[in-house]
Amino acid sequence: MARGAGAAQPFDRGAVQRLLQEIGTGLLFGGGADAAIDRLQSWGAPATEARRIVETALSDPLIVNGREMALMLRKRDWLLASLERLQQLSPRARTIERRSELSGGEFLELYYSRNRPVVILGEMDGWPARSKWTLPYLGEAAGLAPGGGGIVAKGDEAEIDIAMSAPAFGLLSGDLGALEKFLDRTTPPRDGVLRIARQGAFTPLHFDARNRLVAQIAGRTRIKLAAATDVPLLYNRAGVTSEADDLDAADPARARRFPLLAQVKAYEIELDPGEILFVPMAWWIQSRALDIGVSATFVNFRWPNDMDRRFPIKLSVPEPQ
Repeated sequence: MARGAGAAQPFDRGAVQRLLQEIGTGLLFGGGADAAIDRLQSWGAPATEARRIVETALSDPLIVNGREMALMLRKRDWLLASLERLQQLSPRARTIERRSELSGGEFLELYYSRNRPVVILGEMDGWPARSKWTLPYLGEAAGLAPGGGGIVAKGDEAEIDIAMSAPAFGLLSGDLGALEKFLDRTTPPRDGVLRIARQGAFTPLHFDARNRLVAQIAGRTRIKLAAATDVPLLYNRAGVTSEADDLDAADPARARRFPLLAQVKAYEIELDPGEILFVPMAWWIQSRALDIGVSATFVNFRWPNDMDRRFPIKLSVPEPQ
């Protein structure tokens, strides 16, 4: 099968395989037979052969069952889009609120249980870390911890995550205040993380299967968020990441590759030192450090936060022999 009707071109088995995979995926997700036949003909397949290939595919049990599964997914996509449309009827949902003097009860009622983000103000006043956590200080703490404690803090090139179960965190935890309105302080925050980010450090678009509080201790971070209900638009085919790793990147080739991104409602905030961002479970987030920054992420909430235990893991597929 040679592409087009012009001069003969070298046979590219890989390109043909990708074409057939694209056509198969299109048929799985409800694509029409005529469009698939036209695509094959554009690559040089005779009309009768193109029709035979497509009709054979449509009668394959895997394709038949796959189309049923895809219909179920499209129904879920419809439900998610409808729910977010209803959410947008509330002024609270049209922006990311910034709240001071937020009680634990209000936080639970308005944000945690409704899976909506919020920036919390005034809860980090008096934290020693706000003034103490310079790179030299963190570097000294690393020197005191066994084996350096996992901290790298030299010059302005620092960029590392430090698990709150690491030895170095034990030396630093006294500099953090308690967030007892929101967190269960009887549960060690071992699943949290401290992050030191160099200026300009970029964290690609992703989500987490649990709720998180991100406390900005030093530096500023520009953050973009997208609602959990936008997952059908965000090219999430594996794990918790997006193939379109940056909502800001806009060029014609990218727009052709990820056309659904144009439908995403992105929320942008700048998180300043002393501010805390609640990132709800399954909300999409990307970030860029505007300065050398330090943040702490907590997951030990007072309320259930174990949704990750039921997160579906992609099954491994044996390699063809």
